[in-house]
Amino acid sequence: CDAQAATLDQPPFLPASFAAIPEIPGTRILRDVCSAAECAQLILFAEVVGFTEESSGLWTSVFDVDRQMHDIFLERLRQVLPSDCLGGALIGLSPDWIVERREPGGPAGVPGPWRAHSVDKARDTIHRHNESDSL
Repeated sequence: CDAQAATLDQPPFLPASFAAIPEIPGTRILRDVCSAAECAQLILFAEVVGFTEESSGLWTSVFDVDRQMHDIFLERLRQVLPSDCLGGALIGLSPDWIVERREPGGPAGVPGPWRAHSVDKARDTIHRHNESDSL
């Protein structure tokens, strides 16, 4: 992600939090990770990178973020992520970010393991799902 194109320099007013999604075991919705302004920047950047149709009504944009953006995002998430993951210490997140756009009539639900996506409200910024880890 070009440091000039999208930045995480306008943090949300509330600290990051999470809630379980009971219908999908092992899944949490993370809130207030990015501000509305930051979400808008990331969505615009994803538009510039371009979306690829994965299936009818589901489009994805994939891009790498730089170390600075990774570190800011991880720091915001530390309080809501486990300190260990799959038997080892949590040391970082994937630099590959995936933004999904779902169109009316398209597929619903949370994507496959280890996928992240934005949802339609600024507060609910990402879902994280790993079928083998209960987070």
